[in-house]
Amino acid sequence: MFTFTSSVITRGAKAITGNLSIVRALHFPRAILPISIMVTELLASIPAFLLLGALMLLTGETPDWEWLLFPVAILLQGLALLGCAFIGARLVNASRDLGNLIPVIVRLLRYASGVFFPVIHYAENLPATIATGVVYQPFALMLNLGRQALLTGPGNDVVLRDWLMMGGWALGLSAIGLVLFWWDEARYGRG
Repeated sequence: MFTFTSSVITRGAKAITGNLSIVRALHFPRAILPISIMVTELLASIPAFLLLGALMLLTGETPDWEWLLFPVAILLQGLALLGCAFIGARLVNASRDLGNLIPVIVRLLRYASGVFFPVIHYAENLPATIATGVVYQPFALMLNLGRQALLTGPGNDVVLRDWLMMGGWALGLSAIGLVLFWWDEARYGRG
C-alpha cells in the first residue's frame, strides 16, 4: 500500500512540470494531470493488491466480511493522495527545486507511517497529544485501515473512529488540494 502512496506523491508532484509541452500547447483543466496520475498508479497497483490477497491466504488468514473493506481503504487512500498530488504539483510548479525534496519527504513518510510496524505500538510511550497526532496522521491511517481490513488478531479489529478519521482526511485533503491547485491554474506552464 505504501508503494501506491510513494508513486502518487512522487509522480503527482511533477504533474505540471513533467508535462509542460502539453500544458503550454492545449487549453484544458490542469487538474486532469494529477487525477490521471492517481488513477494510473491505482490501476498499476491492482496486481500488487491481488498478490497481497494471495499472500494473506497463504499465510493462513481466512477471508471474512472485513476483507470487503479493503477496496474502501484503497479508495480513501486514493482520495487523500490525490489531494497530496494537487498540493505537490502546485508547489513544484512554483519552485522546481522542491521537486528534489519530494523523494526525501516520501522516504521520511515510510518510517513515520508504520510501513514496517503499526505506529500505535510506539505511540504508547509518547505524550498523549503527540501520540494522537502520530496515530491519526493520514499516512499511518492508510496503512492501518489496510491492516484492519485484511488481518485478524489483537490490534487489527475494525475501529470506526479510524475509518471516519481517514474519511475526513480523504475529503479534506482532496478538497483543499483541488482548491489550492485551481487557484494557481492560470500560471501553470508560464515562466
